[in-house]
Order: sequence, then C-alpha cells, then structure tokens
Amino acid sequence: MPHLPYDLHTTQCARCGGRLGDNQERYCSAACRSSAWRIARWESERQKLGLPAFGTCKLCGERIAMTSKTKSTCDENDRNDDCVDAQAGARLDAMNARDEAEEMRECAECELCGKDIARSGPGRPRRFCAPRCKTAFYRAQRALKAGA
Repeated sequence: MPHLPYDLHTTQCARCGGRLGDNQERYCSAACRSSAWRIARWESERQKLGLPAFGTCKLCGERIAMTSKTKSTCDENDRNDDCVDAQAGARLDAMNARDEAEEMRECAECELCGKDIARSGPGRPRRFCAPRCKTAFYRAQRALKAGA
C-alpha cells in the first residue's frame, strides 16, 4: 500500500531521475534520499545565512548546488569526465607533494653547519642539527639586521 496519494506517485527518482523499483516511492536509493534530505535541510539554513544557492566546482568549473558551507566540487553521482580527470590530477599532485615533503624530511641538512639531520617523525622538517646551531644562526641574523 503506497504512502503517497495516487496522484503524486511517479516512476522516476525525485533526486536523480532514475527508475524506481516496485517498493520505492520517491527515491531510487538511500544515497538519493539522504542527498535530497541534506539539500532540503541546507536550503533552509542557506536562506537564513544569506549564502549563495549555486557555486562553481573547483575541479571542472561547472555550476553546482551549494549543499553545504564547505562544498567545492561536484557530487559523486553528478561528476562529468572533466571533473573525474581533474580530481585524479589533484590526487596525483597531492601524492607528489607528500612524496617531496617526505624526501625533504629524509635528507635535510642543518642551515648553519650543513650536517645531515636525522628524521624526527611527522611534521615540518628540522632546520638545525642542534640548539647551538639554531642559536648561532639567529644571533647572526640579528647582527645582520642591526648592522643594516
């Protein structure tokens, strides 16, 4: 027995336009249902905050519905080939940047004496091999600034 009045029944998903199954009334999947719910909830919040309804995907440049404050790319279901390619490129760039940072951490040298610095774990690589090198470097920098 359908929950919707007969005149409101449809054979297409209200979110993506896909075909509905026998037991489905509005949405073809849980993903479409939750996406529609998020959009409806965000729409009322967006109006309260006075934020724009549409934005631009940072990967492909297409117009997208802003369903959250931080949304910057197309939805997973709505992505076109340009967006998928751009996302793959962005992921590759991020991996390359991570690899470069890892390499810098492994082969860092002291800025004062040039001695190799052992890797100290995650985070920013060390610049000096010891506190005495750091102190000497900053004193030299201060002396240069005072003389200039």
